[in-house]
Amino acid sequence: MNRRFSARARLAGFAALLCVVAVLGVALPLSVELNSQQAQSQRQAVVVLAQTIAQLQVGDTPPELTVDGLIGLGVLGERRELIHQRGLTDALVETYARRCPPRLVPGRAVVVSTSGESGPVAACAPLTGGKALLVVAEREGSSAQVRRRRLLVMVIAFGCMAAGLSADVVRRALSPLQEVTDAARQLTQGELGVRLAPPGDAEFLPLADAINQLAATLATRQDEISARLELTRQLAAIVAHEVRNPLQSLTMLTDVIAHEPELAERLKLLDMSLREVALIEVVVQRLVGSGGELRLVRGQASLTELLERCVAMLGPRAREGKVTLKAELPPERLVASVDAALLRRAVENLLLNALQILSEAGGGVVQVALSRAEAPARAIFVVDDSGPGVPLVDRARIFQLGVTNRRGGTGLGLALTKQVIDAHGGTLGVEDSPLRGARFILSIPLEVD
Repeated sequence: MNRRFSARARLAGFAALLCVVAVLGVALPLSVELNSQQAQSQRQAVVVLAQTIAQLQVGDTPPELTVDGLIGLGVLGERRELIHQRGLTDALVETYARRCPPRLVPGRAVVVSTSGESGPVAACAPLTGGKALLVVAEREGSSAQVRRRRLLVMVIAFGCMAAGLSADVVRRALSPLQEVTDAARQLTQGELGVRLAPPGDAEFLPLADAINQLAATLATRQDEISARLELTRQLAAIVAHEVRNPLQSLTMLTDVIAHEPELAERLKLLDMSLREVALIEVVVQRLVGSGGELRLVRGQASLTELLERCVAMLGPRAREGKVTLKAELPPERLVASVDAALLRRAVENLLLNALQILSEAGGGVVQVALSRAEAPARAIFVVDDSGPGVPLVDRARIFQLGVTNRRGGTGLGLALTKQVIDAHGGTLGVEDSPLRGARFILSIPLEVD
């Protein structure tokens, strides 16, 4: 399996290669120059020593052998045979004795080793009687070795400094990239609030901007998804509420049908049940299709008949809860352009809210009245109950979603009722009732612009 090196490793390797090239570029010429200077200096020292010793007279004080790395001395005869030696080996004598010229200029030594050789440095100086002095020394003395070691240490130190500098350069160069990597990792972990500061390197600025835009886009999308999920949850709760309550009424109505002896009355109740089922379907379609915003389907409807059906449908529930449900209808037939399905559900929710509170309290009275008002023309539904009422501190928020004045309530019925009335251009309020409970006043215009 092939494994690719990371960008950090590749940059570090490239920087190290540059360091090696730089070190070699400095060290090699310096080493060559140092070797050349050392070889020349050593040859000069050997020549001077040979000339100095050759010029000694009897009784002179011998000079100090100051040549660094001196191997030995030898005295050669006229035929350049070895007469005397000190510290030389036969191989050295044989190599350099043959190179010593038969005739030498008095007082002047000559180098008999070549500069291209890797061996010792040798020089011959003339002696009396045709003899010659052979001086042999190491090509590189101990001091030169010390200097070479120092050079090596300097090169290593320079290399380490260059490597450290290159590592710091790589770290600084890749620091913005590491920040981008960390930010991307935080995004994958759901931390959508992460933002990158503008990097110092212009090359990384587009990448940082892209990461910030991505984080902002993801945060926006997450907010949108959360809002949609919340809307879906609310719609599901409202639909369940608007199905559950009518089903309870249908269940009670079915029981009434089962015990009704008169056929005509049973058929009437059955027709009411079918109408209620159809109404449930219409309301659910309205709510689901609204996408969170109610859209009315208006039509001419009799508000008087609408209220009569509400009271008839809720009659069994009122009797079961020991609640007296009364309706006061206007003498004339009120007709308005409304969404009959949603308006009926809104009125039913007001009545159901009162019935449920009184049923839990052991009974009471609920009274609903429909009337007409002028200037402007409007229909007014008034629902009174003899329950505990709505405290003043709760009246401003009783129609908000999730707020309820009943134990075990969902806070959906009154909120949906308020939405329906607002969509009709009407008003909905609550105040104290003459029955010592709550009075809900629902008003909608009879004329639609």
